[in-house]
Amino acid sequence: MREFDRPVRVSEAVIETLTEAVEDWPELSRSPPVSEFVDADSLDGLFKSRALEETTHIPSVEFLFQGAVVTVMYASTVRIIVERDA
Repeated sequence: MREFDRPVRVSEAVIETLTEAVEDWPELSRSPPVSEFVDADSLDGLFKSRALEETTHIPSVEFLFQGAVVTVMYASTVRIIVERDA
């Protein structure tokens, strides 16, 4: 899990976290590269102003990346969790 203070571009936080996960788990490095997989415009537009006021982290988006589940949680900080499928 990585945690980022706001303000942060969600796409940059996801790419940074996934890049570190690929270093830890080389089997995640199959193509496409993470920078081509993550649609920065879509991720950065996920959170409305109401989410900015939340203090409890809730799963805001979850997607699969190369056999890993990526969960993005948004509140006073942005948390990104990468878990390999069992």
